[in-house]
Amino acid sequence: NAHYTDLSLVAEGRAERGLDAPAIAAELRDRGVDPAVAERAAHTAVPPEARADRCREVAEARLTQLAGLPAPTQLRRLATYLARRGYPADLAETVARDLVPLD
Repeated sequence: NAHYTDLSLVAEGRAERGLDAPAIAAELRDRGVDPAVAERAAHTAVPPEARADRCREVAEARLTQLAGLPAPTQLRRLATYLARRGYPADLAETVARDLVPLD
């Protein structure tokens, strides 16, 4: 149906901004979209099996903006940024630790 197609386009746009499915679904629900429809649109835009790869892509892009900061600061800010984008805290922390060496 046309309404679902419109929602899918909105969800894909949010995914391109780096949001994960839970954050996209929450945003759609906040706009009055039925929760089941919001979940379906969000998971279509960001499939669960692509979550880790997508999180890493978003983190790598963000890390360039954190260059020059001390490693602990980069780690903290990167993990927080990913969590705000809707990625689970454990995934955000794992990806951040993989990308920021604390030697």
